[in-house]
Amino acid sequence: MSGTSLRSHSDDSSNEGEIPEVVTGPFLQEQPQAPPTEDYYHDDDNSSGEIREYTGVFEGPEKTLEVCFRTVDGSTPSPEDGARAGLRRLAREDLDRICARARCTILSSVSNRYLDAYVLSESSLFVYPYMVVLKTCGTTTLLRCIAVLIELGRKLGLEIDWVGYSRKNFNFPGDQAFPHQSFHQELEYLYSHKNLCERLDGSGYTLGPVTSDHWFVFVADQTIRSRSLDLDTDRVLNIMMFDIDEEVANLFYYNNY
Repeated sequence: MSGTSLRSHSDDSSNEGEIPEVVTGPFLQEQPQAPPTEDYYHDDDNSSGEIREYTGVFEGPEKTLEVCFRTVDGSTPSPEDGARAGLRRLAREDLDRICARARCTILSSVSNRYLDAYVLSESSLFVYPYMVVLKTCGTTTLLRCIAVLIELGRKLGLEIDWVGYSRKNFNFPGDQAFPHQSFHQELEYLYSHKNLCERLDGSGYTLGPVTSDHWFVFVADQTIRSRSLDLDTDRVLNIMMFDIDEEVANLFYYNNY
């Protein structure tokens, strides 16, 4: 979440407060917004892309989806200089399809020898040879991208290695579209989706006090671990700032476009 999207708000984050400290397994409780049809969890669940009326508020905290792949045969091809490998071979129409599932669009892009970065209408998309990182704010439907990513990866000879989804508790959860109106609903979507539940086999967690700001995390770890601990060095650090001074916020703002 950029510094400029931060705003003062009344703390109604308790709407999502009834979450256990550690969440695992499928959830069968009644959800705030039920699936519109029995076939909703199929890959053609286009009904969650309905246009919702703007309520006059904006949800600043970002949803983050990180999907890592590995080659099915276990190899790690080394492309020739200038050649694209793995997920970077996806066509623009494939990326547009991914973004459409999340209800956002690509505005611009920049590339180097390591990755392709895209500015979205609702934040950012980063495509590496074997990893996709998608960050969106507002009322996007980020989890609906996973099934499409699995499908597109399979066509490139790739399979799921690790999936991570995380977000802060929403300020206005009722404004979200299905399946993002609660963490229970998000987990139920992942556990109930016919093409996701067996492939992901992940768990959900709540970090922090449920009576105040807290963090939701879903992790599906299919990684084949190295025996050398020196090679397993991934670390993620998230820093979120609220109600900061306007002059301080300007330090995180860039307007030269």
